[in-house]
Amino acid sequence: MAKKEIRDGRDLKGRKIAGSSPGGSATLLAKFAMKHFGLDADRVSIMPMGGGDASRLAALESGVADATILGIPFNIYAVEKGYSELMFSGIS
Repeated sequence: MAKKEIRDGRDLKGRKIAGSSPGGSATLLAKFAMKHFGLDADRVSIMPMGGGDASRLAALESGVADATILGIPFNIYAVEKGYSELMFSGIS
């Protein structure tokens, strides 16, 4: 999920992405997504964050992060609020 103005994964270059703990699921999925979009996953700022999907959605809403990985139902809440769904990983 990303800010409304981010419509393509390549637009995440130079942006801040909220992950989970280092090595956590959301962080690993964010790195996978960066590779999928052709970005160097080691050069993208994936911020480790405690908490779960609710904390990462709050980081997106507050502007602390430009994008994040969200599971169900938080991804649905984000779409309803107008955030961009850049990809679906098939994992929730």
